[in-house]
Amino acid sequence: MSQTVADREKTLEQPLNQQKLGKEPLWTRTFILLALANLLLFFGFQMLLPTIPAYVTQLGGDNSAVGMVIFILTISALIIRPFSGAALDMLSGKLILIIGSIITLIAIGSYIAAASVGIIYLLRVVHGIGWGISTTTYGTMASNIIPASRRGEGMGYFGLASTLAMAIGPMSGIAIINSFSFTVLFTVSFVLTLLSMLVSMLVGKNDTSSGGHSNPSSRNGKISAPQGGCCLGS
Repeated sequence: MSQTVADREKTLEQPLNQQKLGKEPLWTRTFILLALANLLLFFGFQMLLPTIPAYVTQLGGDNSAVGMVIFILTISALIIRPFSGAALDMLSGKLILIIGSIITLIAIGSYIAAASVGIIYLLRVVHGIGWGISTTTYGTMASNIIPASRRGEGMGYFGLASTLAMAIGPMSGIAIINSFSFTVLFTVSFVLTLLSMLVSMLVGKNDTSSGGHSNPSSRNGKISAPQGGCCLGS
């Protein structure tokens, strides 16, 4: 006996329903914590992006000095990222993230004490190293905890954190120096970066898989950097 139209529709709906029921979770506690920590880190960084040049000018730097402070941070971050990826294959991602955050905090906290453009150059090297380590580790940790079946969707949502910070951070930084001072700016950036580190520390040592399933690229608390690297924009 041939199937009725209703029976055929029911048969077609069953695989779809099973697929929905078996969909691996994306918005886990670990994913949310990492996305929030990444947002705070990027927000603190983006606040300094348009304001550091003004600070250099205030210290007596010319246009070439302004270009140099941007170049130094960018090149420092690029150089350190391959080493960060290699370290992620050997050490705990959480440990590397804390190290990167501390280096970043040292640089931001020292800006206000800089008495010359030369010191700013040195601090930009330190900042670039910390920034490169932190962003590489965040991206790698996120890609490892996101289920493979939802990797594109998950990384898209994770990337929204940096995009949101990029949209609001520069404007906020300019508003702070116009209304208050560079001291307040560096203090706010420091606090945001510190909060980022504290939030990341809430991620469990073995929270390297999503939905309770083991991730083949993450074993014994160590997180492997994806092939091709995972670098967030600086």
